[in-house]
Amino acid sequence: MNPSITIKIINKQPPAGRCRIYMDMAIVLMEAYKNVRMETLPDDQRKPDDPAPAAVLINGRLMEPEDTVIVSGKEFIETVEAEGGILYDGVEPPLKRLDAVIERYSKP
Repeated sequence: MNPSITIKIINKQPPAGRCRIYMDMAIVLMEAYKNVRMETLPDDQRKPDDPAPAAVLINGRLMEPEDTVIVSGKEFIETVEAEGGILYDGVEPPLKRLDAVIERYSKP
């Protein structure tokens, strides 16, 4: 059996901004990788040791943006693949789709 990869998003209620971006990016990744799933945790339900929103964890590891305030599509793909992400047959890593999510929310 293939290992499951969990993308956990700690979000504000209602989700907006980075929280919404991360949720949409997780959906894109679930459509491309057969062993990726998503969990969301509203801010008011997080434990004291959970990071503050907007936070994204992959298999329990907090994702820290390298160059900006938003975790990039490239960073998501690299982490999912390092964790054993398995693409559906005939599907390429969805970098363009992930970048499009960020771009869509970045427009004024």
